[in-house]
Amino acid sequence: MDAVDFVVNTYERTYADVLAPGRLETLAADHGHDFARPTVLINNVVDRADAERRASALSAAGELDAWFFVEDHIAQALERAGLGRADLGRAPYFVDWGLVAVTLPGPEWIVHCDPEVRLLEPCDWVAPSLQLMHEERRSRERAAALANRAVIAALRASPLRPRCCRVL
Repeated sequence: MDAVDFVVNTYERTYADVLAPGRLETLAADHGHDFARPTVLINNVVDRADAERRASALSAAGELDAWFFVEDHIAQALERAGLGRADLGRAPYFVDWGLVAVTLPGPEWIVHCDPEVRLLEPCDWVAPSLQLMHEERRSRERAAALANRAVIAALRASPLRPRCCRVL
């Protein structure tokens, strides 16, 4: 099974709750999946030192594998995406964390959890979703291979084949 990071974005109003002992485990349990690592993105907090102290304590207790301050990674994320700060719009803190989340090192897949939203009941929706995404990827790859073969066959059969093309 593919590795999946469990990513929680937190900010001034939610960081104390998210970084409380047991909270990440509770949030992850709702999704019924064995995640590779719990990860917290800390964004737009007034007391950075307090947030870092809380994250360090959770890490020392084995409850948190990674945490990142969005402000420390946004420039690199923008560069990787080929974007500028103006591309984030008038309220960048609503989207900057998401860009950072998908550009950090880690597994190919992530599940983002909003700490203020809970599933009605625990459910492993992640494993079936991964399976569907793999099937879709294979379907796209097969369709592309078939389309390439059709183009090659058409080029081989065409008396108007351009002289600049070599068909293998």
